[in-house]
Amino acid sequence: MPFIYLLVLGTSIWVLVDGYRYEMNKNESPILWFIGCLLLWIIAFPWYLAKRNHYKLKDNSEKGKDSKGSSKIELGNPIKTPNFLAIGCGGLILLIIIVSMINSGLQGANKKAQDLSKQNSNNSTNTNPTPSNNSSSAPQVSNIAVNGDEAYLKLPNIDDTGSAILLATDKKYLDEVTKTLINKDYMGILELAEQNKAFAVHNGSKVLVIDGTMFARRVRILQGTQPVDSDKVGLSGWVPMEWVVKK
Repeated sequence: MPFIYLLVLGTSIWVLVDGYRYEMNKNESPILWFIGCLLLWIIAFPWYLAKRNHYKLKDNSEKGKDSKGSSKIELGNPIKTPNFLAIGCGGLILLIIIVSMINSGLQGANKKAQDLSKQNSNNSTNTNPTPSNNSSSAPQVSNIAVNGDEAYLKLPNIDDTGSAILLATDKKYLDEVTKTLINKDYMGILELAEQNKAFAVHNGSKVLVIDGTMFARRVRILQGTQPVDSDKVGLSGWVPMEWVVKK
């Protein structure tokens, strides 16, 4: 941008000097053209170049004869020729405008690219946090019981052995049994037991895992925690996987 400032100042001074060579109208003067070029160069300078071709050069010669009696030739209007200076300056102005627009566009594109890169970097940081050293946040794989493991039936966050756990007699009844427990439909629990779709043992009963899917386990009752569980020993049923733990 300093180049443009120098260009404006240099051409404005040239207009001031060049203007004194021409006869101008009463409402025009080199000083006014100079000020106009400084304040509004993009309009005033091309306008001066266009009008300059129509001004008359000042005639400083005396009319008539000199002291020796020789006649002097009186200068008339200069021969008008194509104003190549105006054309060249106009082309230069256009070139400066184009270069400035390209430069502004490149700066804007670079800024957008930097902002996008910074945004992507922030998103990457947010979506890939530093792994925590807290082992409690990770699933305890060692506590998951698989086929052949001896484990225990335990309700989540409940240690009371007086609480009953309902097992589905067949895998196809597991969803029905689970919904009944979640809804606390005690009459529905009794109905499932009467239909031989489910049976109950107490929390903490010892079992053997004999089959399973991704979200469920089939277990055989080995030992109950209450005397009433003795008649369930040897029976098998299905429960959610998280209810079967090794310890």
